[in-house]
Amino acid sequence: MGDRDESEEERMFSGLRRVACWLSVLLTGAATTGTAHADPVAPAAWLWTSMGTPGGVTAVERVGAVSIPDGSQSADRPYVFVLASDGTLRGNWPNGSSWIWSNLGAPEEGIVGGVGVAGIKNSLSAAERPYAFVLGKDGNLWVNQLTGSTSTWTNHRSPEVGIDAGLGVVEVKDTPTSAERSYTFVRGKDGNLWVNEWVGNGWTWTNQGKPDGRVILGAAGVTKVRDSSTSPERPHAFVRASDGNLWLLKRTGGAWTWTSQGAPRGGIDGPVDAITVSSTSTGADRLHVFTRDRQGNLWLNQWTGSAWTWTDQGKPGNGVIGRVGAVSVRDSPSAPQRPYAFVRTKDGHMWVNQWTGSAWTWTDQGMVPDGVDEGIGVTTVKDAPSAPQRPYAFIRTPAGGLALSWWR
Repeated sequence: MGDRDESEEERMFSGLRRVACWLSVLLTGAATTGTAHADPVAPAAWLWTSMGTPGGVTAVERVGAVSIPDGSQSADRPYVFVLASDGTLRGNWPNGSSWIWSNLGAPEEGIVGGVGVAGIKNSLSAAERPYAFVLGKDGNLWVNQLTGSTSTWTNHRSPEVGIDAGLGVVEVKDTPTSAERSYTFVRGKDGNLWVNEWVGNGWTWTNQGKPDGRVILGAAGVTKVRDSSTSPERPHAFVRASDGNLWLLKRTGGAWTWTSQGAPRGGIDGPVDAITVSSTSTGADRLHVFTRDRQGNLWLNQWTGSAWTWTDQGKPGNGVIGRVGAVSVRDSPSAPQRPYAFVRTKDGHMWVNQWTGSAWTWTDQGMVPDGVDEGIGVTTVKDAPSAPQRPYAFIRTPAGGLALSWWR
């Protein structure tokens, strides 16, 4: 993910930082090691929680994170999914006051990579369930659905050209009362972007081509947009292309279109995430896409309501080297959403860039004692339907465990 090799001096300072972090943990009790951890009780603040490794194996690759309420009046329950060193999908979620790991298995021939996660309601009255999308060793897209304590695998097959890489997944509703349907985006072995969606009574693959013939280098984020409270949700996929630009593939009505978003002044070195932000619970969604440039700055490409703009969000610490993810947060059900973007920096820390309502600010989240090796995903959690949303950012440590930075 663009990480450079550390010098001997950098390794020495990294070791000193970890010793300092361990001392901080011992003094504050904000995190412990192990395979499960009870959430600490503390005043409102950013905290770290160690979630340990998934049993006798290690986490090796992100799949994603999502929050699901157990019922219409229940608190949200966050779920995080990773691929493990034994080739299985592992899930971690809170059960009471502890986080637990679960082995969700794998398709018969195994898993080669993650695509993403989604929370899906199959009908208006149905319970929302977490779905994890992965690429199988057989070349097919596979979906794991978690229902209570039961985990099931479904084969979504592949386009005739095969799948080269996963790009992302999002769930959408055609109307406010419709069932949710997933859209999964992949790069085919022909270099084109392909979409897997439910049409009529079955799953279908459609070829969306390339942005003006450019090579698709990788994903930059997948999200959905709603123009009003009664409008259909529309899937949007952002990719990085060989011309150096950010490109958008969106669906409007029955048609898919490609649009070049251009590039920031420092170019695009890697993705962070794509989200939507609305000023009211019934207002139109506005797209926010975060990327990092070659100088270690975070950039924001956003729709203002009348035009697309690029904004330099600055460089936290000694520069951004990787993503964790982004999320929109409401302080109350009627409050405007505020975007948060979480990134990794060269010193091993995680930083968050957030909109306070009047200004953008950077906050150093520090790091867990084991360090930060990869961002896994970001989601929000509510303790009750009327409670404020709180961001949860998950990372993978160099030791193959997970850790959580969360707002208490």
